[in-house]
Amino acid sequence: MEIRNGISGEQAAVKTVLEEGDTSLPPARLGATGQLAIELHSLSGLKEVGCEVTYSKYFSRESCRCDFEIGTGQTSLDRELEKHLQNFHLAERSNLVFSVKLEPGMNTRIKTNIATESRVTVDCDISIVSLDNADPVYRWFPETKLDKARQYYTLAVDLFKKARYLDSFYLFQPAYKLSVLASGITESSKKSEGKNP
Repeated sequence: MEIRNGISGEQAAVKTVLEEGDTSLPPARLGATGQLAIELHSLSGLKEVGCEVTYSKYFSRESCRCDFEIGTGQTSLDRELEKHLQNFHLAERSNLVFSVKLEPGMNTRIKTNIATESRVTVDCDISIVSLDNADPVYRWFPETKLDKARQYYTLAVDLFKKARYLDSFYLFQPAYKLSVLASGITESSKKSEGKNP
């Protein structure tokens, strides 16, 4: 079975299911943890993959097995992979080909006038070996949302200190959103929303 995702041809991802997983269980969600088996076939389209692969927690290893937590990706490659993992079931094995736009100029202290942008195409076989799935976010307790917000915020601050500004931005965003969701809407703000000035 072949599944195509994406907004345009440039951003398309092609997933070919090689072995069906346990479809009686929901696919991996935000916050899910477990172990992946990745067999990388090719990483192409960029002359200097360098930092993007070096910092990647999925593609920088010799070993084909690694732990994952959806939502904690710290590079463009990791974030894109985690997005696609949310369409995977436990024990499923699929070939995934996806493309990622890299903006290395946004992850540096050095200011440049030239907008450097590159695209990397990844071709790999992925299997979710173990999965501890998370509840949907709307079912999370406020404490769980705050804990996740703190986790993302801590990761984002660490990346920001390393001048990886774009990567930190993608973790500051969910940290902020989860902290707002955890605090909820108070009665006084509900009443003030209903009044017109």
